[in-house]
Amino acid sequence: MRRLRPGWFLLAVVFFSAALLACAGRGGEPQVRIIVLGSATPTPAAANPSAATAPFSVESTPGAAPTITVSGTFKIAATATVATAVGPALKQVGADFPKLKLSLTPLQEGQAADRTGADLALVSVQPGEAAPPGGTLVQTQPLAIALPLTLTPNDLTLSDAVNLLTGAVGDWSSLGGAARPVRLAFADAQELAHVGGLAGKADAPLTAGRVADAATLLAETDRGEDEAIVVPWSGPWLHSKPLRIDGRFPDDPQYPLAVQTVAVPLHREATQLSAQLGGVLAARLAPSRAGSVTIDAMGDLMLARGVVAKVQQYGPGWPLGAVSDRLRSADLRYANLEFSLTDRGTPAHKDYTFRAPPSEVACLTSAGVNVVDLANNHVLDYGAQGLTDTIAAIDSAGIAHIGAGPDGETARTPLVVQVNGLRVAWLAYANVPDDTITGFKAQSLEAGPGSPGIAWGTAEGIARDVASARKQADLVVVALHSGFEYTSQPNRTQSDLAHAAIDAGAALVLGAHPHVLQGLEFYHGGLIAYSLGNFVFDLDDADLAQYGLPSVLSVILRVRLNASGVTGIEVYPAIINRTDFRPEPVFGAAARPVYDRLYTLTDALAKR
Repeated sequence: MRRLRPGWFLLAVVFFSAALLACAGRGGEPQVRIIVLGSATPTPAAANPSAATAPFSVESTPGAAPTITVSGTFKIAATATVATAVGPALKQVGADFPKLKLSLTPLQEGQAADRTGADLALVSVQPGEAAPPGGTLVQTQPLAIALPLTLTPNDLTLSDAVNLLTGAVGDWSSLGGAARPVRLAFADAQELAHVGGLAGKADAPLTAGRVADAATLLAETDRGEDEAIVVPWSGPWLHSKPLRIDGRFPDDPQYPLAVQTVAVPLHREATQLSAQLGGVLAARLAPSRAGSVTIDAMGDLMLARGVVAKVQQYGPGWPLGAVSDRLRSADLRYANLEFSLTDRGTPAHKDYTFRAPPSEVACLTSAGVNVVDLANNHVLDYGAQGLTDTIAAIDSAGIAHIGAGPDGETARTPLVVQVNGLRVAWLAYANVPDDTITGFKAQSLEAGPGSPGIAWGTAEGIARDVASARKQADLVVVALHSGFEYTSQPNRTQSDLAHAAIDAGAALVLGAHPHVLQGLEFYHGGLIAYSLGNFVFDLDDADLAQYGLPSVLSVILRVRLNASGVTGIEVYPAIINRTDFRPEPVFGAAARPVYDRLYTLTDALAKR
């Protein structure tokens, strides 16, 4: 184509990559590379970059565990709801710090905590309420305003959200959505009694709405019920989405619609205990990531041509700098590497050839990219030498790669990444049309016995490799480079190959090559993103000739998985700057073209 918080903060360890092991079973099955990753940015491995089995390590620096130095006997006032939520953690604190004796004192709703005779209080602060002075944050429970995945709108300002919840908005059209009446339902309306205070409207009451338990409401929204629900955030979800507020998802820092639990000292002697106990409880109550993996998937990274000049001018952090904060919160950060990292080799006789200096691998490490797809039609733009140099640069930077190698067996070897206790196998393939101008034969890039190249995808081969990899891993992810350029719908080859992967046991297929966004398909329990479009790319005449400039519409597709498969997604929209060539986050009206294209095409696939 043209073109990786258990019970408390993650403690990291130094990870390693195991040597290649022969797969058990029938002869001819590919070997398996095993890499162990933590939720950390990869650091360069001391490895022989030309060796497919070279050691690969990921390191992170352990943070200091919060502790309690105070001793003595103390009473803690808490409402029944708060006591239920933090009781087990408090019990564990008592076991871990035996010189500290803690007991709970009931706090009635509306009762002044300082009248209970307690030393400190654990209080709940609802959205719109002012937090008590001198408190220590213990826990935050975001509240999501959710709709079915493809319904509009997608974004709200904080003022919009407050107007919605207080009944000042009666039709979605006034908030950027399709014209239709607003209907609301709440899991707990009492939590929103002061929501008007978030926008300076302290006297504005919560509007009327249906009340049901969160699980019931989510199930209805998953089925497409056109009703905005307000429920405790437990996502991401698969068929329901939270509306972003001021550009923030519920799991983002500073998301405003949240219930907070705060530890407050009730006299001066309890100040130190309040701060220390609050910190320990916050760590113990933080959501665990064990048994799940979060992948941030990007489209085409093309760091050649005009992007080279931008990197020389602004440094390697430039191409992905505007989105790097988002990427840091994922476990695995994946992209398609749409060029060669080399300054050697001979250009192939093709319509387009892309290469960038090997030093530009720093553009990837600066944003924590830790898995890249090489199974595409540009990694060999400068021949076998270009491929060798690309793999050497990526290996030296400690970045895992899939889909290419010195021979066919290596190219289709599964990469098994272990993260948060899950083994995730990655495979990558290309199957693209021949070049339209030069007639370059795309399948000539296929690796063979003793011949470097890429893994070429066929339905039979993908099914065989996925089934084999599934025996070695909890999950299989397939990267697929296929389709026609600048088209909205996947072609038959894309669909056949993606379906073959899912039918053989893959949980997720991540597509590239069309240079524009295509839809998401929920197929047989798996998720297919047919094309994630461009991500870093300088625009040429072919891009500029496309009506509406779809080539600049981009996303980071966040995918959450556990051992059963894909459990949720978040779509983070971005638009590629036409002169700076890098993706920039967008919100509100600016994000609508991205959302509209992706979700319209997703709806179309659901109707096929």
